[in-house]
Amino acid sequence: MTKYRSIIFIISAFILISCGKDKKDSTDILFEVNRATPKPLQLDGVIKSVVASSSGWGLAAPTASADFDCFGILVNYPERSGAGRCEKIDGSVIANPHRAYGLVGANQFLEGNVLVGEQRRFHVVGFDSSLGYCPNVNEDLGPYRANLSAPFLLGTAVQDIKLDTNIVNITASYAANKIFESCTFPQKQWEIPAFNPCSDLSGCKLWLDASDSNTLFSDDGCSTPYSAGTVGCITDKSGNGFNASNATGAQRPNYLVAGQNNRGLLSFNGSNQYLSTSLNPSTAFSTTTSAFIVVKPAAVGSNVAMLGSLNSTTYILGMHTGAPNKFNFDLGSGSIESTTAPIVNTAKIIAGVGTAGGSFKLFVNDVIENSTSAGGSMPNRTIYIGALNTGAPGNHFNGKIGEIILYNQALSNADALRVISYLKDKWGI
Repeated sequence: MTKYRSIIFIISAFILISCGKDKKDSTDILFEVNRATPKPLQLDGVIKSVVASSSGWGLAAPTASADFDCFGILVNYPERSGAGRCEKIDGSVIANPHRAYGLVGANQFLEGNVLVGEQRRFHVVGFDSSLGYCPNVNEDLGPYRANLSAPFLLGTAVQDIKLDTNIVNITASYAANKIFESCTFPQKQWEIPAFNPCSDLSGCKLWLDASDSNTLFSDDGCSTPYSAGTVGCITDKSGNGFNASNATGAQRPNYLVAGQNNRGLLSFNGSNQYLSTSLNPSTAFSTTTSAFIVVKPAAVGSNVAMLGSLNSTTYILGMHTGAPNKFNFDLGSGSIESTTAPIVNTAKIIAGVGTAGGSFKLFVNDVIENSTSAGGSMPNRTIYIGALNTGAPGNHFNGKIGEIILYNQALSNADALRVISYLKDKWGI
């Protein structure tokens, strides 16, 4: 006969689980969660310092253990099929629950039944709530979203549940914290909306996404959906209308359907192919900017612009003159180069963040590789993609481009890394 144990959870500095003694073959369990010393929560090495609107939930992500006032328990039975699936933001699995109990507040009680057996896996989930109470994780959390923070995995323990006394200890180690992207289990499911680089961060001016077939067109007027051949237009997903196009068919980029992580890429030949936008840095950005691009070079060269504008000053992400094995970010009258060398047919995320006439920095993937300060202002000439606009296209890029996101503000390191994390996960970098 299958045996269950009636348990009571007390959430505070520890969790007490007690089997009901009125049940035959039951016993007491002490289930203890030891909070680590409060410090900023870590999300894969990136400090969580997002505002409420960035998290997809109504409340900002907690930043210390004292900020969590609602807790729940997820339980997995390894011998049973039909488990759920809980993922963190990079898509990796952090729990496979069969049951969920809670949410409950600190020093409150929760009763449930846990199947007796070996290797039961317990996960503690934490939220912040402004409701004045804690909704149950078995419910649809959608109606409560405005009053909850994103859910975090605060600790895990594996324990055999027997008929004699057991103690289960879980350490809530912030170095191991994970934020849930989605979680499904037999009773219910809850999900954090996917990060959107334009709606979740302010100042987004341009968003070109070659993997989104709905934004690709064969003609430069953006009216004939792309089916084959070269791309005449890619529309701006930021909503600002800075579409990129080329009226000359022979100068349009090709399209590689599954060029990176099974996603489509624009392919530029390095000689005459490019797309032009109507985005002028001097008017669209004023003095501050953040630029992100996913690139996969087909050749490594010098004085190459993956995107750029130049007249008396510059706005360029590319590969630099005098340093053909380095990425560069030119802003105003200054320029910085990476320490990482471009590698042919290897995708990278290149990002430049800063102020023309001030300080700026260059990221390669999620690492800041260089920073400097320089004078100057934004160039008064529209940006080209796959080439540099000097009044005519030049300095062409030979390679593939997957995505471009430009902002009119210098993002904080935390927000810049959020964009980079989104791009890394999406493009498999």
